[in-house]
Amino acid sequence: MTTFSSGEYNQYSQQPMLTEPRTSIMAILSLVLGLLGLCVPGFGLLGLLFGIVALILIGSSNGTLAGRGLSAAGIVLGLLFSVVWGALIVGGLSFASLFSQSIVAPTTKTLQAIEARDWTTARSSLQPSTAEKVTDADFEAFREAYRRELGAFKSTPAGLWEFFLQTSEMGKTMSRFQKNPNNLIPIPVTFEKGKAVVAMQVDPQPQPTSGGGALELPIANLQIMFEDGTVVTLYDPENRPLPPADPAAAPASPAAESGAKQEPAPAPKF
Repeated sequence: MTTFSSGEYNQYSQQPMLTEPRTSIMAILSLVLGLLGLCVPGFGLLGLLFGIVALILIGSSNGTLAGRGLSAAGIVLGLLFSVVWGALIVGGLSFASLFSQSIVAPTTKTLQAIEARDWTTARSSLQPSTAEKVTDADFEAFREAYRRELGAFKSTPAGLWEFFLQTSEMGKTMSRFQKNPNNLIPIPVTFEKGKAVVAMQVDPQPQPTSGGGALELPIANLQIMFEDGTVVTLYDPENRPLPPADPAAAPASPAAESGAKQEPAPAPKF
């Protein structure tokens, strides 16, 4: 028969019972949120924070908590996807700002000047080769043509999101520009009686503004397409309005009026 002394009994009874460590809930949440960070912006940052907290709790648990690997994976995934989403957001904001300043702003400035009959300001938005050809009569005819159908010019999209919304509303009209050259940019525009698409034909080589700020695409021409497909062009060499008569101009010679070709005078004979 085996007997135990009181000292041996107390030694066994004082040893703590060994238990299997349980996985930290914070570590599991860190991994789950880190994975969701691929699809939902902001979740990656939560996964990063939860992973850091899980590591702190595991380290101070005296072996009762496990999940260091899950926490580390959540931290890595959360950090990675947070950086990706941050880059996408910054890039999107930069593109929206560039789109607004380089494309929408010049179109708005030109249409506002045409609406106010400020031909000097309107001409300053055009590229030099076009500005030399467009006359005040061209601006006036363009203004009267769109006002006859749509009324006064009101506004252009205030931002990239509004641009996409108005583009989806005018999908049929916008789709007509798909086969046009790449330097023709359609912009949905609001007028007094409705909406239309203003096609901005641009010079592919952007030039800085006079103030040295953002790049503005010089406007080579403007077109307005109505919902029925009718197109009004600012500068159309084949269909231009006649310039007003100049009373101070000298009368043309009969030969010039008849279109006859004037022969040069014969050289004197010596």
